[in-house]
Parts: sequence; structure tokens; C-alpha cells
Amino acid sequence: MRIAVTGAAGFIGANLVRRLLSDGHDVLAILRPGGRRAYLTGLKPLAFAESDVCDTQALAAALQTHRAEVVYHLASSTWKAATPVAEHQRSIVTGMESLLAACAQWTPRRVIVTGSAAEYGTGTNFDEEAPCRPDTVLGAAKAAACRLATTTAPCQGIECVWLRLFTPYGPYEAPSRLVPSAIRAALDHRSLVLRAPQEERDFLAVADAVDAIARAASVPLPNPAILNICSGEPTRVQDLAHLVFACAGVKADCHASAALRGGETLARSSGTNRRAAGWLGWRPRLDLRAGIEQAIAWWKEQSR
Repeated sequence: MRIAVTGAAGFIGANLVRRLLSDGHDVLAILRPGGRRAYLTGLKPLAFAESDVCDTQALAAALQTHRAEVVYHLASSTWKAATPVAEHQRSIVTGMESLLAACAQWTPRRVIVTGSAAEYGTGTNFDEEAPCRPDTVLGAAKAAACRLATTTAPCQGIECVWLRLFTPYGPYEAPSRLVPSAIRAALDHRSLVLRAPQEERDFLAVADAVDAIARAASVPLPNPAILNICSGEPTRVQDLAHLVFACAGVKADCHASAALRGGETLARSSGTNRRAAGWLGWRPRLDLRAGIEQAIAWWKEQSR
């Protein structure tokens, strides 16, 4: 299958591209101009194109040149306190508009977009029928992009799949995120400072997330289709950190700091994956301990 991936050099993208190549697909990695390719170094056969996420003509040219049958749209802003509101709007909403406009010039069979649990807002056990009440800027932007994609793409004769990822973790994750921060602290025998240890997240090994994302390219689905990609198991941030230290064989040394508080966050965020199980034939294979052990092994390898 001929597949194009925006945001291919990011955390999810780096893992997805590897999976698609191993499955024998012809993959085009679309990167922002001058974007880092470090996570994609040495991957073959892999084609590259450069385009800003809001450059409709460059996106259309890349899709047409590759003759893309399926487009994965992973390009997005990141969830950081320092990310300006305008950047969320530009990267997520305007970027979605640009991709859909590009697809009007070269019509792929299916567009698959990674959304976010933040679309629901704070809460637990969300299924896909739950109303979206985002209480963060990123969540609001993702929810707006979801409405745009799921209403526009089918009218363009394109199958639209929207995957709401909860909290993936694993190889190629940014070092500043929670799981890598905990792993690096444990391996270096340092204390870990937590902003909000009582918050709950639905952690999912990126290998399992990518398995679901890859399956979404080929299975028959309603148009549009919205699916949660999650473990279905909420875990407190503090408990996750303690598990990381235990898996590393180090005594846990974690404490909270009010100095780190601030910025947008969710007190609780977990979902159900029954729709993904039924529609994709997918369930997570790795429990939290197994996923953390794999992540630790990967970070150890990077330090050699």
C-alpha cells in the first residue's frame, strides 16, 4: 500500500513508520522544512518530502507524487505550558484544513488522524459517544479538527478515521515527558519531582498504539469512524513513577513540587477501548509493567 505520513519524525510517527515499513508498505515521510530526521535515520526504503502543515500546495504535490492511497495525519502541536494558543490553532485546526484541501487535489482512499483524549476533557471511562467538553486549549483544537475532518472528508469521497490516543509512552518519546523523565531519573539514581502525583492517566505502550493505528489503514470501517486507542486502565502518576523505579531495580525517590504546577492539565483521563476491539480486532498486548520494561530497555540502549 502507498502510504504518506505527516509528522513522521515525531514520537508516534517514528514508531508508526517503522511498523509500516516492516509490514511492506511504500511509505512517504512528510516533514516540516528543515525538520529533524534523527528518529528516521537509516530506515529503508523510505521516501521523504518537506512541507509545512499549512502549505496546501506542497502537501498536495507530495501526496500526488507518491500516489498516496492512505494518509496518516500525525502533525500536531505539543502539549506544553509554553506552547502559544495560536500555535495549537495553526498546527491542529489550520493544518487539518490544509490537509483536507490537499486531499481535494489528490484524493486518497482513507485519511487517518491522531486525535487526543483531551478532546473529552477531564473524566474517566470515556467511550466514543461521550460528549466532548475539552478544558484545555489543545483539547479544544483537537475537537475542532475532529469535527472538521469527520464532516469534510466523507463529502470529498474520502474515508475518515479519527483515533483518540490517550497517553502513549515508549521508544522515541521526548525526554521531557513523564515516562522518560522517570526512567532517566531511575537509571541515574536521581530523585524525580512530580507536578501532580495524584493525577490519573490511561497509559498505553506505543507498540500497542501503533498496532491499532496500523490496522486502521485496511480494515472496513464506518465513514467517518472515531475510535479510542487506550488501555482502559487508569493509573495514578505517582504509581506509574514508582513502577518505573521498581522495574529499574531502584528504590523509588519521588516527591511533588508546587513549583512545577501551572499550565493546562487533566486531573483524570481514561477511556474504554471496546470499539477498537470490535472494529479493529485490537486489544493491548502489553500490560503496564511489560511496557515500562521495554521502554527502560530502549533508554538503556540509547545511553550506550
